[in-house]
Amino acid sequence: MKARADRYDGELTNIFDLQDRITERIVGAIEPSIRSSEVERARRKRPDSLDAYDFVTRALPTVWSNEPDGAVKGLSLLEQAIKLDPTYPLALALASWCLTQQVIYLRSRDVASDREKALELARQAARLDSDDPLVLTALSAAYMLVRELDLAAPFLEKALLIDPNSAWAWQRSGWLHTYRSRSKTAIEHFERSLRLSPLDPINFNSYIGIGAAHAHAGRYEEAVTWIEKGLRERPDAVWAYRTLASAYANAGRLKEAREAATTLLRTYPNVTISQLLELFPSNPGYIPRYVEGLRKAGLPE
Repeated sequence: MKARADRYDGELTNIFDLQDRITERIVGAIEPSIRSSEVERARRKRPDSLDAYDFVTRALPTVWSNEPDGAVKGLSLLEQAIKLDPTYPLALALASWCLTQQVIYLRSRDVASDREKALELARQAARLDSDDPLVLTALSAAYMLVRELDLAAPFLEKALLIDPNSAWAWQRSGWLHTYRSRSKTAIEHFERSLRLSPLDPINFNSYIGIGAAHAHAGRYEEAVTWIEKGLRERPDAVWAYRTLASAYANAGRLKEAREAATTLLRTYPNVTISQLLELFPSNPGYIPRYVEGLRKAGLPE
């Protein structure tokens, strides 16, 4: 009887696992389509008839584009939304994330000012809404990229509790665990994000994230493989060469490390190792290895 009961429990578990996988695939297929149709609806409207929601919808593809001027365009649209509705949490949260993108992607002209503005916008959004998973995820992303990991974590945990099928939330969770050098969990969360939305245009960020997680764990060849995959998906994500150059060097591939550093410097000619250390959060145990790799790659101090 016990063996039969155990077998029955195992079959139920398999059924529930199958149901979870089917749900993930359905959500992954539908979510990007809904997002695209909403963006297209806003684009078709006359500029003089746009409301705050329309401006936010128009901003979304530029916010997620990773193009050099994407965050600037997105921020401009979001500022118009905030002007129409100063209490719109999603507009405030996404504007905060746009500003932190400028910082983390080496595009900010005033890092301290952009960080302060981003934090203030994030605080405003947090006071206004604590139940929208998209707002919560945007807030976690913003806090993460200004190195406030302890502030980012509870927003992300709540976002995933409310919407466990949010591909973006799982991707941001992957980055959070990467910054904390919890590589195994980080990779699992990136992989879940990819399963949920296999055709999402921001999946390149998960590939790069998996590479960064391997780098934190000292698996540099694996790190190179995944970061290169992300760059094939999005060649203009030049910021990723800062991690790739170090990973190449730590893998003993010095020629490729120097080429990666040259590519980074071609786009960001003033970048230095000390500047990079000021930009993004990371576990203290990883920083010395990261810096050593950048030095071997030839990046200036």
